[in-house]
Amino acid sequence: MAQLKKREEIIKETVSSGGFLVQMYFDIHGKEKDVLQNVMIDLIGKITGEKGVADAIGKIEEPIQAGDEEMFSTSAQVQIAAKNLATLFRIVSHYSPIGVEIIQPHDPKISLGELQGVLMDVAIMSNEFSTFAMKRLLKPEEVDDLNRQIKAREKIGKHLREKTEKG
Repeated sequence: MAQLKKREEIIKETVSSGGFLVQMYFDIHGKEKDVLQNVMIDLIGKITGEKGVADAIGKIEEPIQAGDEEMFSTSAQVQIAAKNLATLFRIVSHYSPIGVEIIQPHDPKISLGELQGVLMDVAIMSNEFSTFAMKRLLKPEEVDDLNRQIKAREKIGKHLREKTEKG
């Protein structure tokens, strides 16, 4: 009971300070039931330890056999109190949940700086994915040119982020 009250206080404080309470849904499939549950336990533990996570608690479903195959499936619901939008974005992009439900606040207030920071993170992630794909398709000499362009973009991006953070 005391632990539940403490959790409720953490959530209330996080949301009132501009954070979010969300429910994320994850699924995983494999041939070994025990391995699936251990992977989900590890996933929840990693999310709990992420920077910007004030609190997280998860519920893992018992693995079920997927049809006639020798495959099993399980899912987890993880409720997360995140301190800001950037934390949510990082968790979603890193852990790829199959669903995200924002529970609180109902009318979020997001500062321009926070929104710009998240959009910069989206741009960086998109650029990294494009670079990864291009490097797999380009000839070695073209990769060298691309690497020079990336270094130049990194400098510009760093400058823009610093400028944005200063306001």
